[in-house]
Amino acid sequence: MKIMIDPVHGGHDPGASGHGLVEKDVVLDLALGIADELDRYGKKINYRLTRRSDTYVSLSGRAELANSWGADYFVSLHANAGGGDGMEAYTYLEVPKKTQDFAEDYYGVLMSHLDVRDRGLKKANFAVVRETKMSALLVENLFLD
Repeated sequence: MKIMIDPVHGGHDPGASGHGLVEKDVVLDLALGIADELDRYGKKINYRLTRRSDTYVSLSGRAELANSWGADYFVSLHANAGGGDGMEAYTYLEVPKKTQDFAEDYYGVLMSHLDVRDRGLKKANFAVVRETKMSALLVENLFLD
């Protein structure tokens, strides 16, 4: 199994901010923490990150990294803003059953471990879920503001 983990934004693109937090930093910390956990499993789970430092990778560049590596799954990590609360996640507008099942399983496990508002699993025309050739999910991890 090959998983591409995508901590969004980076470099000149900070993303959302609130309460002294900046999205590019929060999601990079989250991605590096996930990488540490996956390392505990040894070679059972093969993964890569689209970035490991405060660098900028374009949306198409993120998808191309996953596509050229031949990832089986793509998870894009975000932190929401805009005055709401809770978690939500997105797949592309039309996805195969395998992708829908992956999204429901991943999101379901997240929500089962968190006591936060469930904003739902939704569909959207976001570049990283549209341009990737594998099962892809964009996760909005709570709200920074």
